[in-house]
Amino acid sequence: MSYKLKSILALALGLGFASLAQAGFMGNVVQGAQMAPNITTSDDGPLQSATVTAAGPEFSFYTGFYTVDLTDTVVTILTTGADPAGSLWDGPGSTPGVTFNGLRLFDINSTIDTISAVSIASIFHWNDFAGTNPANPVITFDANHIWVNFMDLTAYDDSSLILNVTFTPTAGPLPEPATLALLGLGLVGLGLTRRKP
Repeated sequence: MSYKLKSILALALGLGFASLAQAGFMGNVVQGAQMAPNITTSDDGPLQSATVTAAGPEFSFYTGFYTVDLTDTVVTILTTGADPAGSLWDGPGSTPGVTFNGLRLFDINSTIDTISAVSIASIFHWNDFAGTNPANPVITFDANHIWVNFMDLTAYDDSSLILNVTFTPTAGPLPEPATLALLGLGLVGLGLTRRKP
């Protein structure tokens, strides 16, 4: 097989595998919001959007009460401005009618691969983070959202929560029949041009 044909085949294979690469948060636009007293109401002004970069936190809520820093597959929540004596987040145990009080992250442009798992990497200085009501889990997610529900939990000064996020590559659009036909003809041509021993 000639060097030129090998190069073309390698390029075609490379383009095929490129669509399978994982696309996490880095370089993508994510929307962040502090939601309370339910999942549809923003409790801290307009919803925020940010392009995820390596420098600094993307979001800050309640005038710096807590920040959210994203890397490609990690979410770090830090309560830099929490009360040293501990701050209780409103929830059904303290305020009737509260069903959610916490962070929502959202892939607003659908450019990030499907969120397939969210796990706790580390917790520091949170009280009862497992939650006081098993019917209201602290961390939930779907393909494009992550919700972290702080209701009825206590955060202290410099509390932190670090989450690992796993993504499943999203299937790209199916090739057009003409593209498949050209690829098939190219492969047939490669087979015909092989040198015999």
